[in-house]
Amino acid sequence: MKARSLLLLLALVFASCASQQPGRYADVVGGEHPKDVPITAYRDGDLDSENFSVLQVTFGNLTDEWIRVKEVVINLPDNGKTYVVLGEDLSTWARATKEKVAIEQHNSQMFLAGVVAAGAVVAAAGKGDTSTLGVATMYGAAGVLVGQDAIRQIRQLNRGGMLPEGHLLAPFAIPPGLVARRWLVLQTPPKERPKKLTMKVRYVDGREADYQAAL
Repeated sequence: MKARSLLLLLALVFASCASQQPGRYADVVGGEHPKDVPITAYRDGDLDSENFSVLQVTFGNLTDEWIRVKEVVINLPDNGKTYVVLGEDLSTWARATKEKVAIEQHNSQMFLAGVVAAGAVVAAAGKGDTSTLGVATMYGAAGVLVGQDAIRQIRQLNRGGMLPEGHLLAPFAIPPGLVARRWLVLQTPPKERPKKLTMKVRYVDGREADYQAAL
């Protein structure tokens, strides 16, 4: 319960930021994009380090209806060295990065605390429910996903409810007139930070669209 309360506080902190849609707007490069659903993305320089890149993605909803996202699939650089960080490694990264962030950077501190809390919820779920244990341990050792095989594994994690709340690759909804903020942590080679985010978004109503955003 404490972890869930922290995540709610995290959401409220981000909702109160000066810019509701920080970053650059994503271009629609294919498919059927829902009208009045702007998407922005940026690489969070406050949380980046030599070996990790943190992407923040905001989905807006200018309509009077709920927009529900079933799945997000990202295209990783084809260098064999860029990974999606998940599982215990994600919580460990958040704790270590939290120590590096200056105390005055309140938003970054709250974000990292939320990732740690979310990781604790996921770990507890995996340990307490034997039906999801196999899914939890699938990334528990390495903690990273890479390449096209990551798509299959992430779908398994979604079905098992094993992705942290707020994660870009987990299903989510965008309330009418508001925004949904999502995040993604990538392990990247030094000096090879991603310069763009390319992703496919599948919506619950059957629509799907391809997007590209400069970071």
